[in-house]
Parts: sequence; C-alpha cells; structure tokens
Amino acid sequence: MPTRVLVADDEAQLRATRARGLREESYAGDVVASGKEAVERAAVIAYGRARPESRENRHESRNRAEQSK
Repeated sequence: MPTRVLVADDEAQLRATRARGLREESYAGDVVASGKEAVERAAVIAYGRARPESRENRHESRNRAEQSK
C-alpha cells in the first residue's frame, strides 16, 4: 500500500503543483489550503509522513511551479 501524504499550502498555485506531483509519482494524498484544514484532515485519516514547511522547501516549490508554467 502506498504512503498517504497530506500537503498543506496557502498558495493555490503551489497546491496545484504539489497535487500534480503526487499524482505523477503515484502517491495517495490530499492537498489542503491551511494548517487548520490539515489538522482536521489528519484527525480522521492516517497519513504516513509529515514534512513541516521551511523557507527552503517553499523556495524549491516556487521554482517548480514557475518551471511548470
């Protein structure tokens, strides 16, 4: 069974890029718009991994979003 991933990002374009990346890599996952939504979702669904956002992660994600335009 694949690891289920939860991604929370308040920027719509980055959410879309991350959702596409999850699908392309065949991950099961959900993408939400806020930390509050993530906590609510994680309370009812078991996710396999947590990756807190950092400036480096956000910069990397923005670069990928720009390249995918």
